[in-house]
Amino acid sequence: MKISSKRNKLILSILLLASSLAPVAQAASIFINNHSFESPSVGNGSFTGAVPGWTITGGVAGAFNPATPTHFSGIGATDGVQNGYANAGATLSQTLTALFAADTQYTLTVDVGDRRDLVFPTYFIELFAGSTLLVQDNSSLTPNDGFLTSTLTYLSPASHPELGQPLQIRLRSTGSGIQQVNFDNVRLDAVPEPSSLAMLAVGAMAFCNFRRRITI
Repeated sequence: MKISSKRNKLILSILLLASSLAPVAQAASIFINNHSFESPSVGNGSFTGAVPGWTITGGVAGAFNPATPTHFSGIGATDGVQNGYANAGATLSQTLTALFAADTQYTLTVDVGDRRDLVFPTYFIELFAGSTLLVQDNSSLTPNDGFLTSTLTYLSPASHPELGQPLQIRLRSTGSGIQQVNFDNVRLDAVPEPSSLAMLAVGAMAFCNFRRRITI
């Protein structure tokens, strides 16, 4: 009984020491240039086809300052007064300065909007490392005359061929004809995975069992 009590106290002491020394994992916001499409500033109900920080390919896209209730039944932008738009076939992409890191949980959050005066297409929200797709949202949301939030998470392994490559965000609109999807408030957070205290506990128990066998 005394041996068991001493062993439990030793395990607890080791865990407390490890928890005090281990760094606390905190989310770090990765910089996204013009993340809510506020630049360039355009008038109410107006739009532009050039967006600083973003590359447009495949079709018509840009920044839009919606007029409510003409374009949306509620708010027309979830952060600021403008959003990004992509007509059918267009892609808004941005290669970030942040590099793909091992043992890190990435969370990509994007608000997806449906204009009440246009047909809502299918869409893709994608996170790449180099040329490799890590995670995507393939039209999981169907906003109705407003915005819904898409959240994607990806936990990077300890080893990956794209480690050290730039991260890239792609916002795509698919479909055909007069269709449009709107995007706003694009955010990307990274959280390094903390050391596992459970693994440390297993090691501590194994050590104590080994010590007990020696002393008995």
